[in-house]
Amino acid sequence: MINSASMICYGERSSSLAKLSKNNLFCFSWKNTPKEFIRSIHHNRPSGVAMSFLKASPYLDLASTILHETQSGIPLFLIVEDSVTEAQGFAQLVSNPRVDFASTKAPPEELAQRLRVLLQAHSISKRERLPGSSDITSFLYN
Repeated sequence: MINSASMICYGERSSSLAKLSKNNLFCFSWKNTPKEFIRSIHHNRPSGVAMSFLKASPYLDLASTILHETQSGIPLFLIVEDSVTEAQGFAQLVSNPRVDFASTKAPPEELAQRLRVLLQAHSISKRERLPGSSDITSFLYN
């Protein structure tokens, strides 16, 4: 079970996420620009990534880019306005098993549960998230 998880976030700040942060369930680090967001994901290797947005453009494209660039398995959680679920490309994005979403109207308890399930399903150690790293000690005694 995940007690506390580091999450890199981008988009419009969600009051539900703020409540989760106050309960110390998750440690959210908000980034101000897409460039800073992507750089932080690569540098910090968070447990997961969250995006909160009210309109599809340009956020859906950024979410797709994040998935493509984090092929190592970092999960992506989206908090979206209900109208975004009808946008072109949304269904394809959330069909990825590393992606889950909730409505901006969802209560904090629902967000916490969905985040826990997503992170547990895709939990990998920080070492494994590093590019090009592998456990070479298994080869030492062969």
